Formats: sequence, C-alpha cells, structure tokens
Amino acid sequence: MRLLTAKECNEWDQILQEKLHLSGELLMESVAGQMAVLLKNFALKKKIHSFRILCGPGNNGADGLALARLLLSMDFKVECFASEQGKTSKLFEEQKNRFQSLNGKIHGFESFKKFPLQEAPAILVDALFGVGFRGELESPFKEVVQRANQGAGIPVALDVPSGLNVDSGVASGEVFRAQYTLTVGTSKPGFYTADGPTCCGKIKVISSSFHKDLMPKSSSKFFLKQKEDVKNLLPEKGPRSHKGSIGKLHLVVGSKKYLGAAKLVVDAALSAGASYLYVYGDSLQVELLKDAPEIIFRSSVDFDPSKWDQRDAAVIGPGVSDVKALEQMLQKLKQSGTQKVLLDAGAFQVLKSGFSKVPDSWILTPHPGELGDLLETSAKHVEQNRFQSVLKAQGQFGGQILLKGFLPLLATSSLEVWSLPFGDQRLGKAGSGDALAGLVGGLMVQMDSVSDAMALGVYLHARSAELQTEGVHPSSLQSSKISNFIGCAMKELESKSQV
Repeated sequence: MRLLTAKECNEWDQILQEKLHLSGELLMESVAGQMAVLLKNFALKKKIHSFRILCGPGNNGADGLALARLLLSMDFKVECFASEQGKTSKLFEEQKNRFQSLNGKIHGFESFKKFPLQEAPAILVDALFGVGFRGELESPFKEVVQRANQGAGIPVALDVPSGLNVDSGVASGEVFRAQYTLTVGTSKPGFYTADGPTCCGKIKVISSSFHKDLMPKSSSKFFLKQKEDVKNLLPEKGPRSHKGSIGKLHLVVGSKKYLGAAKLVVDAALSAGASYLYVYGDSLQVELLKDAPEIIFRSSVDFDPSKWDQRDAAVIGPGVSDVKALEQMLQKLKQSGTQKVLLDAGAFQVLKSGFSKVPDSWILTPHPGELGDLLETSAKHVEQNRFQSVLKAQGQFGGQILLKGFLPLLATSSLEVWSLPFGDQRLGKAGSGDALAGLVGGLMVQMDSVSDAMALGVYLHARSAELQTEGVHPSSLQSSKISNFIGCAMKELESKSQV
C-alpha cells in the first residue's frame, strides 16, 4: 500500500476534482457516507446509540458535520461540539447549516469540557484537524483533546488523530488517542512510526471515490508492507535441491569484546536455511562456536570474495571492532562486485571514517543511535525524523538502509521507503540485532532480492520473538533463543501462503 504525505494528499484531492470534475463537497459527501455506514454497524454491534463529534474550524470539521447529519438521519443521538470563536471554512458553514436544518445541536467546547465522565456509552469522533496540521494543539483544542483522552467515549479519529504530524508520526504536544482511525484515500507515513502507532489504534482506509491510478506521481515513494506482502516471499527448496543449490554465507562477526555476537548470527543463519557457513576469524570464534559443526572456519587472510559465486552473501560487522581489517574486507567486496552484503555494528565505523559509497544492493542495518552517529546527530533527532533520516543516510552512504527499532523502515535500492510494521518492545534486547543480521543473511543466499530478504527477515524476526514469549511476559525474551523459533515462524508463514 502506498503511503501519502500531507502534500501528496492535497495534490490527490486536487487531481480528483480536476480529472473527474468532482467538487470537494461531493468528495466529502462520498467519504462521509462510507464512514457513516461503518460507524453505524460498529455502534449497533457495541449496542451504542450516541455519538459525540468534535469539530474543528476547517474541512476536517466539515467532514465531522457531514457525518453527524448522516448519523442523525439513521436515528442515532448525535451531539456536535465546536469552537464558538474564530474563522471557519466555507464547507464548514455549509455542512453546519445542513446539520442544523435537521435540528442538529452544536454545543461550544466549554460544554464538552464539562461533560460528565459517567455519561451513557458513546462513540467519540475526533474531527478537529486533518493532514495539514503541524506543531502543537493550542487552546481551546488542547483542553478539548485532554478531556477526550480522559474517557468521554470510544475514541475514533476522522482521517488523522488531531495533534499528529502525518509525515513524521511525531506528536509534539497533546494528541487525540484513538482506538480506531478512519483515514481517507490511503494511509499516511506517520501512522507507522514514532508516536503514530500508539495514537491511531486500528486503521481503516476509506477509499470511496479516491481512485488509486490518479495518485500524484511525486518523487516520494512510501509504502506499507504488511504480512500479506511478505508471506509469498518465503524461499522454496525443491525435492531435488541440495546444499549447493543456494549460495554460501560468509560471516565476519564477533571479537574478543563481543564474542556472543558470532553465536547469535550463526544460529539465526542456520535456522533461516543457510547451507554453507564460512566464519572468518581466529581461535576465539572456533572455541565459542565448537557446538556448531556445520560451520567452516577460515582465517581472515583467506577472505577473498573474488572467488565467490554470485549467489553468495556476506554479513559483516556484528561484534567486530577491528576497523582497519573491516575496511580491507569492504574494499575487497566492492572490487569483486559482490551484491549481497549486509553491514552492521562495527562496519559503520568504516563508513564513518570516509569509506566511499557502497553499492546500491548492499544493506546497512543501524539502530537509531548508530544512525545518529553516522549522520552526526542524536538518536532522538533520528526518531523524530525517521523517514527523512533513512533517505539522508542513503544519499550519504549509498546502499539500502534498514532503520531498526520500533516498526523498522527500509530505504530500498529502488528509492522507495518501506514501513515494516512488525515487532515491538520485546525485541529491545542486546543481541536481537545480531539475530536479525544472521536471519537475513540466511535468507539472502536463497533469494535474488536483498530488499525482499530484509522485509521477510524483519517479519520472521518479530514473529519468532512473539512465539518465544507466548504465555509469558514479553520482557522475558532472550536474544539467544530467537533462532529456536525461526523455523516455527517460517512453517506458520508457509502454511498461510498455501491457503
């Protein structure tokens, strides 16, 4: 699903009006009609007969009034609340007159702020501000949202939770916290990053009259990759396949300081389906990995990608601190034309020291702190500008960028940014990134597309964590045991893709 920024949403609205000769008013009525049917069915299922609708002064407030009129005609009790001061849009005034012509009641915000919490159950609709909102909510809207968040009904946002920046996902101040968001046309980037996921709740796209083939052809290409998109990516091995049917995985992982990284990467790679594993290192790695007889050990001086098959892949950097040795290996990888390379942790120090841009197919997997270090900014700044940060890093260092953390983002070689809404706080453990690196490495040797391998790997990583912690507290996750559940996650995904 393509995600549109605020600017693109406005462009799409204009294109629809010009190409299809649809006025903004007709589009508004079409959307309100679909929302009214959805909310009617939801209310009847919940045995709720009342709606409270908070209306802003612009066209989002007009959407709320149009919805209110339709719900009123369906015999629901509907109360609207709006500011009694300030300028309102033309569509707001038109929808207000229509609603009041049916004896609809519009109260001031002061009435809502005094609303008793123990009132009969109702659905509370936020129609204060839309995609164009920036900054922080000001009075009286700030106080209205504060009151709404105290529990004045089941919270539903129209298009966007008021107070949320739909491009960055950042809520700079007070924000409406919805259980459900009915968004118009398509989803927005900010719904899936930063504060967005905790503000939007469940998201339903209202696509009435919004034809996808008329979306603006702009330079930004943000996409949401859901479980349905990755389930068919799982690589298949035919009945006559053997260990030489796929590529070999070459690992430069672990060091005296971070010995555990090598073990985490290796276990995950094997569980993901890698057949041949070469680990380049010294006696420390040999001792640590002695319980993994599948591994072929090589000295670092034997690292020669010019002899590799084009299907081979490399994972470079987890737990490695020898920057000089890493730089030499990366130079060899570039010179050999190796396409499937994942860089993590220690490898970033090479890039930071002035290493030239990496090939388009290579993939970097920093967490926010590491990306902030690469971009010479703070992790907080990265978190508040996740989409912009991955694009900036891609322009500066080349390759593809996976920004780890809560709901990862992937800037691909096709200049798209994929939102990957998989995983949660349980993966916030040391070593979980090493397991991800190994998992993706194990997939890369079986797949042609590095981007697809990463998207599938992020899903399997998240699902393996869920399976490990089923029936126990999420905080009990152990990174060293993620690999034990990768096969279960793959089997589950395989079964669902065959349905």
